[in-house]
Amino acid sequence: MPFGKLFKGRSSSASHFSDNYRTAIQEDLPSKWIFHGVELNNDITGAPVEELVLLALIIFFLLFKNKILGRERGNNYAVWATVLAISYPLMNVIWIPLLSTILYTRTSYPYMIVISHCIVASCAYRNELEQRSLRYQFRKKPRDDTNGESMQKVKPRVHPISSFTWTFLCYGFGGSIVSDWLLGLPITALGHPRILACHTICYMLVWYCPYDWCYQEYMDPTSFWRYFLNLWEAVDGITTPPGRIGRASRELKNQVTAPLMGGMLAGVGGSWIRYGERSMIQGLKPEDPISGPSISAMEVGFWNTFLHSVLWWYFAVFSCNMGWYENIGNELREHHCASYSGTDNLRFGLVMTAIIWTTLKHTGLVSSSMKHPFVWFGQDAIAPTWNKLTQLLSLGPQYDAAMTTLDDHEDPSEQESGGNDVFKALKKE
Repeated sequence: MPFGKLFKGRSSSASHFSDNYRTAIQEDLPSKWIFHGVELNNDITGAPVEELVLLALIIFFLLFKNKILGRERGNNYAVWATVLAISYPLMNVIWIPLLSTILYTRTSYPYMIVISHCIVASCAYRNELEQRSLRYQFRKKPRDDTNGESMQKVKPRVHPISSFTWTFLCYGFGGSIVSDWLLGLPITALGHPRILACHTICYMLVWYCPYDWCYQEYMDPTSFWRYFLNLWEAVDGITTPPGRIGRASRELKNQVTAPLMGGMLAGVGGSWIRYGERSMIQGLKPEDPISGPSISAMEVGFWNTFLHSVLWWYFAVFSCNMGWYENIGNELREHHCASYSGTDNLRFGLVMTAIIWTTLKHTGLVSSSMKHPFVWFGQDAIAPTWNKLTQLLSLGPQYDAAMTTLDDHEDPSEQESGGNDVFKALKKE
């Protein structure tokens, strides 16, 4: 049976871990995974002892470099240059395993990525709760003996079950859950053998680590722990939509809109849940300066995910279905058209762009207010062009005028438009 027909017409309720799926992925893997002459392998247990000892010393130094050398930015640049020079000879225990972990995201969810993502998610939600407590740290409560009010300090209460659940949904795997659920696919975030276990362990680590080291070190903007976790978080963020695009292409007959929606929902689904949690559960308003629900944040996520999804879908799905890659040599295998998982070069390129952008943002080489190129292209190029086109051709209602209602005014008779004469006459009668 041709490989392409293996997934055609599969039920949307088919198990993601079925024997057919496992067999198909194994058929798409070479006996040795070679990337530009480098044999991929992320197992460092067989490395020489002296290399492992040197690696442990480097990690120990980076974790505690702020206490040893201070937090001056100049020292950080010098330290990073020195560490890179020392670590270059350790190809088999540092660079090849890191490269292998990045490319292994095509067929699996490596522990390095899932653990980093779970820690960042727990830290992000805990920081949000602390920001909310700053907003509501003091509340006015009536005194029992008088009718007046006094300012009393109120300690915010955080329930472990609620914070665990909202961390999982808002910052952890809400996007994947929304994507799978709306496309009618099994929710892999709840069935994957690593995700729930890693999320539980990382949640405990962030909230109950001795001396609160894990969370406090992550909140230090100059710590190696923060850089390390954020870089792997960038890898997770850039590889999640392509994974959903490939899965939707394999599982569903619709290989045009379904993969695009799968990638889009995986990227913005978490922001939808955060918006609902803040507005409906917490009762926050959009104007809240701390952590109010923000449409603009969802817009940023939309443009970033949309353009990445379109780019990946074009090269990994559309080009394969159009037959643009010839079955000559290993071309079809290199493009992984059987599993719609894209080329290793494309995956490596997208991941490196995310890593470089994250590094520039967190080191201060790029202003924190600077938009991602895809976000800039969407907000400052596509959206204004579309708005001008709709105004020029009068496409649809003019919302600036049509959305103005009487709710904007306390008394309709006080409005100055011509139609207010009717209200004035009714008021006189």
